[in-house]
Amino acid sequence: MDTIDNMVNDRLTDYFADYPASAEMTELREELTADLSEAAHERHEKGATMLDAVNDAFDRLGDLDDLVDEISNGEQPEFSADDEQTHQHEGHYEQQGHHIDINDGQVTVDGGSTFTANSDGVFIHDGKTLRIDNHGVDINNGTVSFTEDGVRLGKLVIDENGIRTEEKPNRTSARTDKWHHDEHQNDETFADFDKGFHAADAADTEIHVESLPLANEMAYDAKDIERIDFTYDDANIRVLANPNSDQIIFREYMSRTNASYLGTSTVSDGTLTIRNGRHPHLLPLRIRTQLLIPTSFTGDLRLTSHSGSVRMTNFGTLGQVRVNLHSGSLQINGGHVLDLDVDSHSGSVKFNQFIADGLLRLRVHSGIVRLNTVSVKEFDIQAKSGSIRGDQLTGSGSINASSGTVNLAFSALTGNLDTLAHSGTIKLAFAPDVFYNFDLEAKSGKVSGPAGAIYDHDQMSFKDGAVGEDPHIYVTAAADSGTITVR
Repeated sequence: MDTIDNMVNDRLTDYFADYPASAEMTELREELTADLSEAAHERHEKGATMLDAVNDAFDRLGDLDDLVDEISNGEQPEFSADDEQTHQHEGHYEQQGHHIDINDGQVTVDGGSTFTANSDGVFIHDGKTLRIDNHGVDINNGTVSFTEDGVRLGKLVIDENGIRTEEKPNRTSARTDKWHHDEHQNDETFADFDKGFHAADAADTEIHVESLPLANEMAYDAKDIERIDFTYDDANIRVLANPNSDQIIFREYMSRTNASYLGTSTVSDGTLTIRNGRHPHLLPLRIRTQLLIPTSFTGDLRLTSHSGSVRMTNFGTLGQVRVNLHSGSLQINGGHVLDLDVDSHSGSVKFNQFIADGLLRLRVHSGIVRLNTVSVKEFDIQAKSGSIRGDQLTGSGSINASSGTVNLAFSALTGNLDTLAHSGTIKLAFAPDVFYNFDLEAKSGKVSGPAGAIYDHDQMSFKDGAVGEDPHIYVTAAADSGTITVR
């Protein structure tokens, strides 16, 4: 007697008959069997005959011959111990022990720690060994660099001021050690953040599966939720406002449907936990997710993404938010939080029209930082390999670029501001009504101070003084290799 499972199995047997047996082909067939049977059973339950249901499942799969040929052509069954072996699925490769990702317009090796190439540039070992971007070329943490400010070869510096050997300064700021940035200085702000989230794996929840492109949608009453814990691998994530509802809604859009691919969730002790489902090893699968949050929700959010872009748009007012990105860009357009902590391993970080009542802490290991119309109580920004640029900023704090330029324009200063660039220039601009004391020093470069200032010291590489009458705010800028301009 024919059954759906038998019909799927018989047809796949015909497809695979002409291909050599291998572990990878066996795995591909198992994945296809599960996907096709699941899709055919779903169509049959909706009224289609078994034959029509199976035919429809195969039609939706696309050209199976091309897929099997692609896997088969990549097979090399007679490897010797010394042969190079590569294992791959869509956008992900294993090459001699290294993990290669091709996703979201970039190529990374080992999550970006070994190699990154994207629209921002090319980086080896997080930019420490090699960094090539729109600011120039940097080799071995600035040992050799070619930038708009000049050329550096070890201690030899060639720039607009001539040729010279870098000399170590013997002066430090009287107010602070401006050459050192403590990346853990604001850890206490988020010291208790993770305690409210559960470490246990999420349990399956009842889900409703629809036809593509929407594969899954789950809704939760926001009044029962104090915090959201969202983790998803290999997908583009969108966080949006849900202005006309008190429900938190999670949606998954997939290029193929299978119950095992769908996300799971649980609600426990006020925590909504959402996790991604299984990702097929060989079959191509594209996923886009949406998390809609009511504008009335003021709880906390923890979002973790392994690979894929994250976009957060007009999401209302949240409590503390922590975003962890392994490989992919982050864009926030409109939003209001108490505190925000971002740890981005590889990818750009961009903010537009954003407010934080407390702390904005960014740790960007490889990628640019762009801030436009951002108002916070305190900035704590560290970019290890990439530039930091900001316009129409309000706040205070510490901004540090290990390898890249710092270019900031402040509409208002609410407290002290410390800036540091180990290998790059610093450019600061302040609104005319901002009064401040300043301490500017370039170890190997020229300092241009603000016009109309009263100077205590006015030397080529060091300037300090004040702008305005009786200022109480301090601005420091320190550049290891590069110029400083303040206006």
